[in-house]
Amino acid sequence: MNARWFFSTRWRQTWFALAMLVIAICAVILLRWLAIERHRQAQIDAVWAPAPEGMVLVPAGYFLMGSDSPDADADVPRLQRVFLPAFYIGQHEVANAEFREVFPGHEFPEGEEEMPVTAVLRPEALEYCARRGGYLPSAAEWEKAARATDGRQWPWGNEFRPECANIGRLDADARAQLEARGIECGVRGPRVKVRVGSYPCGASPYGALDMAGNVWEWVSDIYT
Repeated sequence: MNARWFFSTRWRQTWFALAMLVIAICAVILLRWLAIERHRQAQIDAVWAPAPEGMVLVPAGYFLMGSDSPDADADVPRLQRVFLPAFYIGQHEVANAEFREVFPGHEFPEGEEEMPVTAVLRPEALEYCARRGGYLPSAAEWEKAARATDGRQWPWGNEFRPECANIGRLDADARAQLEARGIECGVRGPRVKVRVGSYPCGASPYGALDMAGNVWEWVSDIYT
């Protein structure tokens, strides 16, 4: 009788100790999570100075990155919720004149000062950003600047608007709107590239322009 009572008591003590250990571990995890969330919220609530000229502010917070569409390219990650600290990004593509300020030897045809720079190697893009006091954005930063937090398909929303991006898909109304703004259009759309910032209706919710169409942009990494 005494032996049974002894072992029963030891089992109760063991289970109690294990239960307290689990509770302690859970408490540590919870406190760590709360600390991380407080830090993230502090970043979200932080008061930022006005964006430098030519830049737009992308606030800290979560956004939807990637796509769950069966038509998405194979290298596009699955739709996921990603947190990013606040950052600034250029309002439009880098123009030839801006690139020449950093690389005086950069040549381009006369009259194309406001055209986006092309044929740039990745090391040149990295150096340009560094010498401007910034850095080349990551794929996640670029995507958030383009689509904001609601997972939209285009910078301006979920419906394609041919008058809002140089992609080469025009209807008569879109063609008329572009030509009224002095943008010469070919059979499928504007002839090759157009001046940076030519599509104000294509702005993202943060005010970033040229995030769809015109020319390709470098980022500092690949999709993850």
